[in-house]
Amino acid sequence: MRRFFQTWLVTMMGVLVACYVVNGIRADTLQTLFVTSFVLGFLNAFIRPVLMILAFPLMILTLGLFTFILNGLLFYFTSWLVKGFYVESFFAAFNGGLVISVMSLLASIFLPKNPTTRKSQAVQTPRAAADSQGPVIDV
Repeated sequence: MRRFFQTWLVTMMGVLVACYVVNGIRADTLQTLFVTSFVLGFLNAFIRPVLMILAFPLMILTLGLFTFILNGLLFYFTSWLVKGFYVESFFAAFNGGLVISVMSLLASIFLPKNPTTRKSQAVQTPRAAADSQGPVIDV
């Protein structure tokens, strides 16, 4: 749940920065930014993987650059779904998607990793294994 909240917060900050940096993107209220980031997160979680599979040949052909087009399309589609959030053109949506991608990249660098990951177990040396389980033949 913590990871979801972090991702949602980063997306919200990315949408906020995109509203201030990119001409052609605006939101009426702060509440609209909350809803926009939630809808964008939902689209990225459920619709984007399907689009990535369908666009796989284009991904191969463009060496992955078509991903930026998909980000722009999802951002533009979000403006259709959320009242009070406006994106004037696809070019503005493309730039907004780039801003959110950069914010997400920076957040992945600076935010702490998931604390629930398991730590590696201690490795037992052959000598310690030989002492406890009998003879060991090293080859």
